[in-house]
Amino acid sequence: MKFYLHHKLFWCKIMRITLSQILVLILFTGITYSKPTLAQEALNKKISLTVVDKTLTEVLRTLAAANKVQFIYNQDVIHSSNKISMQFDNTELKTVLDKLLSKYAIHYQVYKNKIILIDGERLDTKPQGASSKAITVTGKVVDETNLPLIGVSVTVKGTKNGTITDIDGKFKLSVDNANDILVFKYIGYITYETPVNGTQPINVQLKPEDKSLSEVVVVGYGKSSRKALISSISSVKGDELNKGAISDVGQMLQGKVPGLNISRSGDPNRNAAIVMRGASTLREGAQSPLFVIDGVPGADISLLAPDDIASIDVLKDAAAAAIYGNRAANGVIMVTTKRGSAGQTQLAYSTYFGLENVSNQYEMMNSEQLKAFLARNNSALTPANDQGANTNWQNEVQRKDAISQNHNLSLSGGTDKTTYNASINYFKQQGIVRTSDLGRFIGRIGLEQKP
Repeated sequence: MKFYLHHKLFWCKIMRITLSQILVLILFTGITYSKPTLAQEALNKKISLTVVDKTLTEVLRTLAAANKVQFIYNQDVIHSSNKISMQFDNTELKTVLDKLLSKYAIHYQVYKNKIILIDGERLDTKPQGASSKAITVTGKVVDETNLPLIGVSVTVKGTKNGTITDIDGKFKLSVDNANDILVFKYIGYITYETPVNGTQPINVQLKPEDKSLSEVVVVGYGKSSRKALISSISSVKGDELNKGAISDVGQMLQGKVPGLNISRSGDPNRNAAIVMRGASTLREGAQSPLFVIDGVPGADISLLAPDDIASIDVLKDAAAAAIYGNRAANGVIMVTTKRGSAGQTQLAYSTYFGLENVSNQYEMMNSEQLKAFLARNNSALTPANDQGANTNWQNEVQRKDAISQNHNLSLSGGTDKTTYNASINYFKQQGIVRTSDLGRFIGRIGLEQKP
């Protein structure tokens, strides 16, 4: 009897231990199988999507934002700009991607929450007729800072045999022989080629490719490309400037540059007021920007004929105009004049005429109205003030029509080594006030000699 009880307790201990082990085993089994499901969770998620006239890149961005996944691909893979129109209701993301990417022969691989797109023509497949003794090549691709590059195209030169690098920048590819050349391509980086030569692994560091834009902008330090330029600059070409009987540069820029306030005076001998950064002082003329003509700072802009201007660059911020110091506190306007060009001699003449008048005069009383007004207010003119005249002094002081005219004659030409440009300008402007007018002659000669 005692033996029986001891035997029963013994089996109870065994069952307890076994049950504990089973529970632990089930727990770890659940943990083991939970990790692989994370990679498929995004693909199994059901979504609703309506796409109307969108590119493939735009659709991928929408899917990435809605499902919290990241699409990784080389820009060469998304080579189509055709518009897409599709609709999906409560459909798994995997089905959506299959239908979406199959039209473009694009395959994909899933790694955690990242979906890597692969060009179907560059999959790691062995070409037909390849030797049975293929060589498996492995390696890693990094950037200039030794960080792995994802989605780098690795192909055998002259064939479609290829693959792309994974999340760690690593690749694996089968080649026919050790004489094959591998080509590494990635957008924004210089293409790199290297022979296999039986070397394992093949580690490659790609260098970034710098491409500059051709458009050149004149800044305080000389000339800069539009790509490298980060300053606030407005450029106006000569054919975009205002035309007509214009006496100064301010009138030419009026309405052409955002943030540039230009107001013209009725006095023809005064230049237009140019304010770029708001009122900085109450002193007259102290708000005007610094003018730089052909690299010469502080030049008198009134000595330059408007027809001789090729382009104007307005430097608005401190970074662009820093070289000029406190003189550039109100901004800088850089003027580039016309140059002669090699070729046949060109003679050009241009003329403009303008007419100005007062659009609205003040309504004034005549002599009889003035006397009646004074009589109603128990007053009268003194004999010294009443000479029997009835004069409208506005008509006496102002011109009815003020005529402006501008004439410009230019001559240019030259050879490959020597170019010249000469011009003469005559400008005549009558002011609204009878005693004000401006008459000006400007002559200019430019000669350039190359060694």
